[in-house]
Amino acid sequence: MLYSPKKLFLFFFSCIVLIVNYNNNGFVTAANSIGLNYGLLGDNLPSPSNVINLYKSIDITKIRIFDPNTEVLNALRGHRDIAVTVGVRDQDLAALAASEEDVKGWFATNIEPYLSDVNISFITVGNEVIPGPIGSQVLPVMQSLTNLVKSRNLPISISTVVAMWNLEQSYPPSAGMFTSQAREQLVPVLKLLSQTSTPILVNIYPYFPYASDPVSIPFDYATFNTEAIGTRWTIGLFKHV
Repeated sequence: MLYSPKKLFLFFFSCIVLIVNYNNNGFVTAANSIGLNYGLLGDNLPSPSNVINLYKSIDITKIRIFDPNTEVLNALRGHRDIAVTVGVRDQDLAALAASEEDVKGWFATNIEPYLSDVNISFITVGNEVIPGPIGSQVLPVMQSLTNLVKSRNLPISISTVVAMWNLEQSYPPSAGMFTSQAREQLVPVLKLLSQTSTPILVNIYPYFPYASDPVSIPFDYATFNTEAIGTRWTIGLFKHV
C-alpha cells in the first residue's frame, strides 16, 4: 500500500527540539538544530521502512524515537546519513537507576546490535520527567550510560529531554528562568552535561504563550522567525541557573 507524504505526516509527532550547548559559566555557546520526532502511538501506521524512505525523500537527517523500537531501528540499518536519537523509556528509569549492571544489559539489548550500521548519535534518558516524582532517577542513569560509552570510546552523547514548564517565565526570552522545583533536579544534570560538553534537549512550544497573550507576545516568538529571540531566550535561561 502506498502512502502520500501528506498522509504519512499525519502519523508523525513533529516538533522543535532545541539543542543547547553551554560552557562552564552557564552561557550558551552553540545554536539549535531541527529534526522530526517519530511517534508510534496510533492505528494503521505505515511501516517503519516507508517512514524512513519518506524522511530520506525530503532530506530529513535527524530523527528521534521515544524508545528503542526494534522495527524502527532495523529499518534504519544502512542509513547512516540519518542521525538517530534513541530514548530510554520513563518506566525503565527506576530499575536502571538502581543498577549499573541493568544499564549495561539495557545497552547490550537495545543499542549494541545496531552500532555497526545505525548512526545512533544520542541516547536520551527520560522524556519531560524533570521536575517530577521520577526526575531524580535521570541523573544516575545518565552517569552510568556516560561511563559506558566513554569506556568504549563510542561517539554517542547522553542527555535528557525537558519541557518548557521547567521555566518559571518564558517571555520575554531574556527573562527566562527555571522554576525552583526544576532547579533541584535539573541543575545536577546540567553540571554533568557541562562536564561532558553535551547539549540538553528541550521540547519547546512557544505557540502556547503566544496564543494565551497575542497582544503582548509577538508572532515571531511563536514561529522562530527572529534569530535574536532564540538567542536571548537560551542565554537568559542559563544565566539564571
